[in-house]
Amino acid sequence: MTCVALEVTEKRYAVTNHAIKQYKEKFRKYDLTDNEALKALLMIAKRGSVVTTRPGDCWEIRYNGMSVVATLDNDTILVITFLGDKNYRHWVRKTEIYPRYMRYKGGRGA
Repeated sequence: MTCVALEVTEKRYAVTNHAIKQYKEKFRKYDLTDNEALKALLMIAKRGSVVTTRPGDCWEIRYNGMSVVATLDNDTILVITFLGDKNYRHWVRKTEIYPRYMRYKGGRGA
């Protein structure tokens, strides 16, 4: 098994507006300020662990069950999007992903 690590000499972090928007939508916290969402996403990126690689030279970072997708841009860890917490991701798989693939495979539905 190959271990992938993000090595940054001087740790700098950045978060896209898309990630902030996704954080608010997936937690249905529309009254949350952008600054509060930014702080939460930065905490995930800083304290989290790389759990898997993602397409496009990106990594999934998870902290306390919440996941973000990040990439290394020069010496900056850039948080691209927020994937949600464990419960949200399970719900999406069960209600949207599994039924979509079962239609094409002719298998059992979720």
